[in-house]
Amino acid sequence: MNGKPKKVTDKGSATEIKKAVLQAQSGTISFERFTELAGAAGVAYWRTDLSSMQVDYFNQNGKLLLSEPIPEG
Repeated sequence: MNGKPKKVTDKGSATEIKKAVLQAQSGTISFERFTELAGAAGVAYWRTDLSSMQVDYFNQNGKLLLSEPIPEG
């Protein structure tokens, strides 16, 4: 992180961001590594909605790649 932008690939992959999310949720990777994997999956940004307990991951064109519920606990 350190305020340095991460590379984001042009081709978005719902499969790859899902894999990264599962690794982050299981605690097997750091947040830093998650941001690297998200960029490699084509995720330019994500939006967290704490009311609906949902995280949405978008590519550089604003296309939704993955909508994932926030796990409880």
